[in-house]
Amino acid sequence: MNENAADMPEQSLNCFIGHTPLATAPVPKSGNGASGARLPLDGMTLAVKDNIDLQGLPTTAGCPALADSIAATTAPALQRLITAGATVYGKANMHELAFGVTSRNRAFGFVRNPHNRALTAGGSSGGSAAAVAAGQVSAALGTDTGGSIRVPAAFCGVVGFRPSWGRYSSEGVVPLAVSRDTIGPIARCVEDVARLDRCISGDGPLPDVPLRSLTLGLPQGFLLEDLDPSVERAWLGTLDRLKAAGATLRQCDVPGLFEAIDACTMAITAYELRRDLPTHILARSRYRDAQEFVAQIASPDVQEIFRHIVLTSNGPTAAHYEQIQRELRPRLRQLIANVFAAHRLDAWILPAVPVPPFSLELERELTLNGKTVPLFMTTVRNLQQATIAGLPSLSLPMPVGPIDLPCGLCVEGLPGSDRNLLAIAQAIESALG
Repeated sequence: MNENAADMPEQSLNCFIGHTPLATAPVPKSGNGASGARLPLDGMTLAVKDNIDLQGLPTTAGCPALADSIAATTAPALQRLITAGATVYGKANMHELAFGVTSRNRAFGFVRNPHNRALTAGGSSGGSAAAVAAGQVSAALGTDTGGSIRVPAAFCGVVGFRPSWGRYSSEGVVPLAVSRDTIGPIARCVEDVARLDRCISGDGPLPDVPLRSLTLGLPQGFLLEDLDPSVERAWLGTLDRLKAAGATLRQCDVPGLFEAIDACTMAITAYELRRDLPTHILARSRYRDAQEFVAQIASPDVQEIFRHIVLTSNGPTAAHYEQIQRELRPRLRQLIANVFAAHRLDAWILPAVPVPPFSLELERELTLNGKTVPLFMTTVRNLQQATIAGLPSLSLPMPVGPIDLPCGLCVEGLPGSDRNLLAIAQAIESALG
């Protein structure tokens, strides 16, 4: 760790777009709280990504065009945490409109990594993860479309959880792609993530899953190839620790995984963003014309993407989109389910991001093992199967050397296995120390 995150003034990290004074934060509406009984999340402070509604405050999604969009109600997932005793500390900075992996926000400032302020905190939930990593808050809420919780969790050395699609209400969120988006919690340990998940979902306690009883898959192919040397060192060290703790590690082929992901990823996002922009985003702003709205986007990379998707006729047709929903996504889910069944897997594991956090100066490309590669797609490369197939997916820190930067271990299960997956992640976290 190059700098002492705990001693940093919070403005140097630029984690927040706005703050909710603790004295005026929403009061939990609970009979138990009123009678003085302790609530499940008493004492927990939250950073809330600023694309999630908190009644009475702007929901900007990091975009000037939404700066005066005041939320009339609180998003149901967040309200459950407030009712359980959590206090919202502030609205967290983010990559503008959630379309990016660096949180280089030109309107509200760049979010900086607590481990080295010259580096990215990841995105798009960069402010949420950085605030947790720096100890500014106990936990945070982010959103994840293509890795936007798990990338910053990996880069900042915290735990970030993307639940099964549909587990949490999606109401009260400025969307990017509604069938891929989900709210998710970020915290410094799996136990705290599990507490947040239980309060949002209403699900039961974690099951007991000793690590020695687990079979963990290692999906072969592109997910484990072409890793940065520091990430590869952490990955191999993680495997050694898991084997020493008694876990069974099983290599598994996943034929056709890349092709199945590639056929869906950007097509879904482009179609849903264009289709839903008028009702889900423009309706929140004072702009009713898409061209006027796009002109207000401050970050050049995001404006370029929106121009390409929203203001042109490029992109998938309705027939193509329907085919993806009807055939291609179910085929990907079945492919993954077949691998789990054939190898009797409890979960599979992989490096969350193939590279460590990189310079905030980088915009489009980075260098990986001597090659120039696209920054965006390389960063999210290992995280797309969960977003397309609706899997629960979690990034937790891998042990790293004294000069290495944080990197994440991604743990994924089958749809609906969230509490079991969190228990598996907790067992893995314990083994990794």
